[in-house]
Amino acid sequence: MSSVGNVRKVLDSGYVQRYHTHPDLAGLQDLSQHQWRCAMIIIMLHPAPRPALIREALTHDVGEAATGDLPFQFKRDNPALAMDMSEHEVEYRREIGMPDMILDDKSELWLKFADLAECVGFAYRKKPDLLRKAEWKSMIEEIYRRGEALGIESRMIWGVMHA
Repeated sequence: MSSVGNVRKVLDSGYVQRYHTHPDLAGLQDLSQHQWRCAMIIIMLHPAPRPALIREALTHDVGEAATGDLPFQFKRDNPALAMDMSEHEVEYRREIGMPDMILDDKSELWLKFADLAECVGFAYRKKPDLLRKAEWKSMIEEIYRRGEALGIESRMIWGVMHA
């Protein structure tokens, strides 16, 4: 059973700002917007998403209320530190009464696909010129690889990133 304080902490986590270190995207999206869009991507593209996958799409970044939203490049370049931060986020989720994220491997792939595709879709909507940069092109290629491995048609992947 959750306490009132824990419910508030979970709800407040939705206000954590994404891209706070990105000069072009800072202040334009919070976690609640991001997580909702991830869930919608899964609901619209997955042939039969399990409730656990939808729940995780809606809550996968709650732990960032304790750590902030670390930039993708920082996590990529500092995997040991990124792992430590991830463990801290999991511990914070437990402290505030959130259930552990337990997904099968395929569901994990769906969540990661939605997470990345939402990121590119958001950038396309707010700052489309960013997608011409090498780091964003690389992410787009990764999204296509992941999506095709999940059996998602290329036109649907394109549509998600341009929605």
